[in-house]
Amino acid sequence: MRTCKLHNEDLKRDKVKVRRGLPPGPPEGYFAAEASLFPHANSWILGGCVIDDEIDPEDDREDVYFCPQCRFAENTWFAGRKAEFFWISN
Repeated sequence: MRTCKLHNEDLKRDKVKVRRGLPPGPPEGYFAAEASLFPHANSWILGGCVIDDEIDPEDDREDVYFCPQCRFAENTWFAGRKAEFFWISN
């Protein structure tokens, strides 16, 4: 079983959206917060600049493992911060 070393919780499986295209820059401090507060949130996957017109964006999903406490911490961190919709939508 995979475990979040920060929260000592078993990771769960989920299917998350693949976000394609060039994302806007993240909010200030995001990468430091991700590393220390929610390293296993895995709320979505960056898919790069490959756009395939044959793939329905709603069906463009991949399996990930995530920590529920990391996801909660990520949502809490974003609460009240100004961020591009790209970073906060699931």
